[in-house]
Order: sequence, then structure tokens, then C-alpha cells
Amino acid sequence: MIPAGTEIDLKLAVEIQSLATVKISALRNNVTISTGTGFFIRSESGLLGIYTCWHVVTCRNPNAPQKLLNGVPDSPDELEVVYFGHDGLPHTFRQRLYNGKGNAIWLQRQAVDEFADAALLPIETATPNAVAINDRLANEISFGNDAPKLEKPSPEHLLRVSADIFVVGYPDIVESRSSGLPIWKKGSIASEPQTRMPTFLIDATTNSGFSGSPVLCDVGRSRNMFTISKKLPLDLIGIYSSHITHDRYDPSIGVVWKMSAAPWFDCPRGENPFPPIVNT
Repeated sequence: MIPAGTEIDLKLAVEIQSLATVKISALRNNVTISTGTGFFIRSESGLLGIYTCWHVVTCRNPNAPQKLLNGVPDSPDELEVVYFGHDGLPHTFRQRLYNGKGNAIWLQRQAVDEFADAALLPIETATPNAVAINDRLANEISFGNDAPKLEKPSPEHLLRVSADIFVVGYPDIVESRSSGLPIWKKGSIASEPQTRMPTFLIDATTNSGFSGSPVLCDVGRSRNMFTISKKLPLDLIGIYSSHITHDRYDPSIGVVWKMSAAPWFDCPRGENPFPPIVNT
């Protein structure tokens, strides 16, 4: 929870990626059942959406959708989103996940033989002063074949194994009590990213709550910060999904969905094979 009365001094060096990253609470009948992370993205026509994970908006296992996540009673019907705007103040809004007919509002791109654990939720609610992660990165990110034509290539082809990365999010066990802004967790690319797989692995110690976080990497080009200061040369390269465990062994390996596998605003509506009953 962001401390009451929190305000960010934007005269200081605040990264645009921090402002674009949002804290998500998944709600069922107005009760929080799970938490996660997301981040604002803006289309070339000005539409605003939130990227997060499919399992954040459904609370279900993407590899076995009939299974709910541990400790969750049902899929959520609504999200509560907290973000810092360019006015330096925290803002909160709620976004429904299903329309009056019970159809999902989020968009998704289907992966081979499984649900891609990435979702794009078009925002229906007014979001004053919201900052999208690509507001200063126009025409720098590729979203696959269904995306609008972009002038510059995706940085994915420049990624190399062992490169440093950052996962920016809101872990459950840590709160940035001094500011309410997200935590930056450092790691490295742990698998060869230049494959046809829609995912790659990272070596990073992450916790519950990071799901849906933007994953950033320096691929050698300059980037703007929100305020005037030394630039952080970081590219958006993926959406953090989950960490891999085996029995009691935790190798600190995480799964990241590439941006080329993430949905865009012209993708079809998503699907939850076991949706909650939504009151109309």
C-alpha cells in the first residue's frame, strides 16, 4: 500500500519506467484475492492500456487453466490499479475485467498449445496524468506482425545471454515505504534469447507480486528519463511472468515473455475458460 499523503518530487531524478509501473490488486466481489504488477503502454493513436500477465487477470495457471493459483478462491472480476502520475501524486482507479455479457475485456495473443501469459487491458476509466512506458520511446518497440508499422527495429535482435536486466515491480514482501514507487530488481538473461520461443529465462531472485512487471535491458541506445538528469539507456524487452521452482529447490530462474509475443491493441479479446459469474 502506498503511504497516505505520499507525493513524489519530480524535480528529482525519477525514471519514466517507475512512473509507468502500476500496482495491481485483483478483486472478487470487492475483496482483494491476489496482487501483481502491470505497466502503462500507449498506442500510436493515443489509446492507453496496461500490460500484465494472463494469470494476474484470471488467477489461473496458464498451462492448466482449470487450476486456480494457490490460495485463490476464484477468478477476479475487477482490478484496482494504483499509479503515480506526472503530477507526482498517487492515483487509484478500478477497471472491470468482463463486459455485461461476461466476455473478457483484456486482449491476448495465443501461443502454441498454451495460453500466452501476457495480457493487454485497454483502460476504460479516466487516468489523469498517467505516464506510459513508451511515452518517451515512440517507434522504438516492436510488438510482432500484428502491430502498426514502426520505424525502428525491436531491440530483441540485439539481446545476448548474460546481459544485465531489471525487473520493475511491486513484490508482496517488500514495500518501498519511503516513496511508494516500485522496486527495481537486477538480474541477467539466463537463456539464449535468439530463438523462436516466445519466452526467455532470467537469473533473478524475485517474489510473488512481480508478475506482470516490465523487464528492461540496456541494448546500447540512449533513453529519456521523465525529468532532466543523467539518462538510463534501458529498453523494454519483456513481461515478467513467473519464477521456476522444483520441489523445495529454487534456482532463482524466472520466465519472461518477449514483447514480440505480447498482444497489441488490434489483437482479439482474451479468454478465461472458467470465468467468474459477473453480475450485470
